[in-house]
Amino acid sequence: MNRCLVAASVVVLASCATTTPYKDVLSSWSGAPESELVRDWGRPTRSYEAGGRAFIVYERRLTLHLPGTGTGVMGASPAMDVEMSCTTTFEVAGSKVISWSYTGNDCGARKSSPARA
Repeated sequence: MNRCLVAASVVVLASCATTTPYKDVLSSWSGAPESELVRDWGRPTRSYEAGGRAFIVYERRLTLHLPGTGTGVMGASPAMDVEMSCTTTFEVAGSKVISWSYTGNDCGARKSSPARA
């Protein structure tokens, strides 16, 4: 089996397996003051307003380079890049976090996405 395909599959499956803890982290921010969110998560990637509400967006992107294997016709695989990303959006009304959402293939709980104490 193509070693690069196996490695890419492991990375993607591992990122999918960690979404429940990430949801728990995000849920801990419901009702939190906007200022506390920004203090703990850092400067947002971007923010915008719509319908009288503010949206605070954090993005994380990473490119993993998987080297090719072998040089022969049988069993060889080319090098490839795997794009990993996570975009997390917090909705704010009245200076409080009221909801959140995320998209991407690399959304998992880690130190850069702290839970609310």
